[in-house]
Amino acid sequence: MLQSELHEEHLLLGASFPEGEAPLLGPVSYVTEGADDPFRGGCALCDLTGTLVLLASGGPASSWAQAAFAGDGLAVGECSFQPALLGDGSLASIPLLGRTGDDEYAIWDLSPRSQTLSAWLSFLANVEQGGYKPYEGLGTEDVTDRLVPLALWGDSAEAVLRDYLPGEDTLPAAGRLGELLLDGRIGCLIARLPLAGEDCFLLMVPPTLVRRLWRSLLSFGSVTPVGHGRVLSRLREALPWAGWLAQADRVTPTGGELDGQGLLRKTDDFVGARGLRS
Repeated sequence: MLQSELHEEHLLLGASFPEGEAPLLGPVSYVTEGADDPFRGGCALCDLTGTLVLLASGGPASSWAQAAFAGDGLAVGECSFQPALLGDGSLASIPLLGRTGDDEYAIWDLSPRSQTLSAWLSFLANVEQGGYKPYEGLGTEDVTDRLVPLALWGDSAEAVLRDYLPGEDTLPAAGRLGELLLDGRIGCLIARLPLAGEDCFLLMVPPTLVRRLWRSLLSFGSVTPVGHGRVLSRLREALPWAGWLAQADRVTPTGGELDGQGLLRKTDDFVGARGLRS
């Protein structure tokens, strides 16, 4: 995948794109972005193409997720930001983890640490101890190019999306996700991020339909297109720990720091717990 499905749309809006091997392929910014805060009063729309999306499924998925992630366990339909720690207690990354089924999890990471995370989770899924594979039967798959991730973030985001739903359907609450049919024809997986005081939706849209939805969302006067530079900056404001993810080198937060950010569960039944105590 060399560019976004929306690349031509972004060019029409005066977009500039990342150089080098940046993980995100959508626009960094637009020439139309000004000093006004698009998240207040209205909402910002951002193409997050290039966000790492992993799918883990199969009978061992729940026990694997319990070992791989250090946050609280999830019920089906819940999502939260969860630390994934290496064996020595250092940080692989802090992705958004969603439980999409009894034996299925989705993982999203838009940070520069996404490849470290992907390699580590793949290793853990296939680990073998004395000829025993604790997660045998688990399937882990990179599905980054199957759906286009869009962020709709701001005060009017809920009102905008509600306009696409029939009367009986509702949007997920904060920290939850679900599949919805927008406008009666666009099936999306929608996650409402657990951000205190902020309203942010992550929409996973089929590539064949994303241009239609993009144009439709921009028809709302309250919706402003922004580059991922603005979104990442906003994330760092909303999530104090997000600064760790911008570091390419080894990152070693303490257990106290992770716990203070509400990222750590009370039990030590996850990989890296011993390293946090040493």
